[in-house]
Amino acid sequence: MATMYLACNPNYSAGINERQRNIPFSELGNTEVEEFVRAEMTRTTNCNLSADLLKPRQRSIRVNGLATCMRLEEIYWSIIEELARSESLTVGKLISRWAMEMDLAQGSVWNFTGYIRVVCVMQLINRASPALSMEFARSPASKARGVR
Repeated sequence: MATMYLACNPNYSAGINERQRNIPFSELGNTEVEEFVRAEMTRTTNCNLSADLLKPRQRSIRVNGLATCMRLEEIYWSIIEELARSESLTVGKLISRWAMEMDLAQGSVWNFTGYIRVVCVMQLINRASPALSMEFARSPASKARGVR
């Protein structure tokens, strides 16, 4: 059985002392493990993400004149609001435009909110790097690698 160490990576040493640094979890007391886990849970490694951004929110909007409700995580509503603001549109008009583009290009999709999430991501990628956006649009990664 593999032994788990508290500090396999020097960046994980927040909240533990020198004695704890190279001791296997199995040799630590519950309090020491809890302190380490608590320190790890408050540390962010990839982004400074608020849990509030992950909460889903249902919102009533008009899509092409039809009243509907959409349930998306708060982060997506924030992205949509910013994209709408940058194009001087309401959220409903922006989503209506995306729905019309989808109808014209692909026909219908099984999961409209999934489509909206992908559009949000693609819009952000396009703003960061138009060349990268074209690469994603041309071929999904699974097709490019031959994954089935």
